[in-house]
Amino acid sequence: MPTSDGITDADWDVLKDIAWEMFHALQQDCDDSLLRQRLFVTLDRFERKYGRLPSLLITRADFTEDDSLPERLLKEAFVTAEELGDVEGQVSAIDSLASHYLSTNREASLVGFWLDRMEKLLEGFDDDDFKKNLTEMRQSNTYPHI
Repeated sequence: MPTSDGITDADWDVLKDIAWEMFHALQQDCDDSLLRQRLFVTLDRFERKYGRLPSLLITRADFTEDDSLPERLLKEAFVTAEELGDVEGQVSAIDSLASHYLSTNREASLVGFWLDRMEKLLEGFDDDDFKKNLTEMRQSNTYPHI
């Protein structure tokens, strides 16, 4: 099944395979720089093919080493998913954005704002993994949801 924003299974599998190889390289304390380069070349190629779709932007944000990029890319992914009516893309963007904020010790109310949006979107999109992530992020965040 293609991604919610239209990337074919075959193309998405290419990205998943590279990400899996990177994960294994890091687990073994190996240099993943060539794999990271291959990932970004593939992302560039897919952006030329599909445009700046949420799943590509989220993947780029999740793997970049430039600390200034994730927030911008993830917000762009959210807005793009919203424009496309892609609820799964919106939830995925928020999931990554809130995780990014938590890992960089951002203001709790900012994390809470995005988690509230995620919770609202999950009312119409049932996904156990995202619901589990939401619960875990709420527990690690001091902002009480409304």
